[in-house]
Amino acid sequence: MSELYNQEIKEQFLNEFYSDSEPTQRIVWFVFKRFAKFENAVNRDIYTFTREEIREFLESTRPFNLSMAKRDGTYLFNYISWSIENGLRKGNINPLLGVTDEFFESTLDKNKKILFTMEEFEELVEQLPNAQDQVLLLLIWHGIIGEELKEIVGLRYENIDWNNNKVTIRNRLDNLTKEHVDVEFTFNNRMMHFLERAHTSTNYYPLKSDSEKSKQVLPSNYILKRIRKASSSEDTPVSMNTLYTRINAIKNYLELEYLTTNSIKQSGMLHMAYDLIANKKKYPGLTTQLYQEIGKKYNYAIIKSGDSYIYNSGFMARFINEENLKKLYDLEL
Repeated sequence: MSELYNQEIKEQFLNEFYSDSEPTQRIVWFVFKRFAKFENAVNRDIYTFTREEIREFLESTRPFNLSMAKRDGTYLFNYISWSIENGLRKGNINPLLGVTDEFFESTLDKNKKILFTMEEFEELVEQLPNAQDQVLLLLIWHGIIGEELKEIVGLRYENIDWNNNKVTIRNRLDNLTKEHVDVEFTFNNRMMHFLERAHTSTNYYPLKSDSEKSKQVLPSNYILKRIRKASSSEDTPVSMNTLYTRINAIKNYLELEYLTTNSIKQSGMLHMAYDLIANKKKYPGLTTQLYQEIGKKYNYAIIKSGDSYIYNSGFMARFINEENLKKLYDLEL
């Protein structure tokens, strides 16, 4: 099954309208992928929609801020205009012609956003101009973190098996066993693509202002890299403070007040629970074994249970629970 509704038509649009910008093509493709669920439900391409149908659709996708809603609106406007020019839409009036900020504000999710679905999180990642920042968020989501982000800081090119999509974290102190172990993560091709782009990036675009020029990245075998300065040395790791500063800048750039290291990690853990229950069918529900498997991957906090220790299921249950699985993934337990 195609990822996009009328995929050939949308690919033609992307190749014609955004032919000079591969990054923009990726972003619009991902937006179209989100549209597909709605289009399949009514069995109509979104270029046929009325203004009110588009407003209802945007509302259903729950944009987090006005910038995101207007960005999606711009992509839709361009696609519909292109469809008119190519004789696909009946009539020659674009329903989004002349819409104001008030139109987009009516579609916004006004709730305090702390936890994200995988789809929502991937969309946020796609909005960032720097592969360095994209990988920073993705590593946290997948459980590569460490105390004071040291697992991210220390991740090097040689820790990655590029042929087999594997990343090895060396000498992790396991919270449960108190032993230092090497931990292997297996990723999909998309994640490996982000890692490769982060490693080969030569410039970093500050997120404070669109008018600021890019800054040169210092060559390094570390995946997360330093910005070149007169006092900087090559092949030295980025500092923990720099990464926290970048996360704060990302939060402000995306206009998401509650986007933090903890909210990203918890979102990843919640998705892992959903995946183990709904997709892999490994557990019938929120069992102790499920919590322990998640705790092991994320090297979570431990608690004493009888004469031994376990990963703290009670803490995890505060966010990995029936309410959040239903709210974010429509999973009934």
